[in-house]
Amino acid sequence: MKLYQFPQQAKVDRIIPKNKFYEQGKANGKIEQLFVNQVESIRWAYKLAASTIHLEDQDDLKEIQIFRVKSRVEN
Repeated sequence: MKLYQFPQQAKVDRIIPKNKFYEQGKANGKIEQLFVNQVESIRWAYKLAASTIHLEDQDDLKEIQIFRVKSRVEN
């Protein structure tokens, strides 16, 4: 299901290693294990910023990054 059509020039489309998220978030061992068990993959899909779609920066908003997270957990 596609909710939004983002501009093509904002497309990043890169896999992000899961360990980068829990390392940067300073997660404890229990949270890290839940993340490993429940998240299949993370893809950096789009970066909406002045450098990609030529929008003017705001003081309180510099960019929006869109990630797609594939879960291992069934609904």
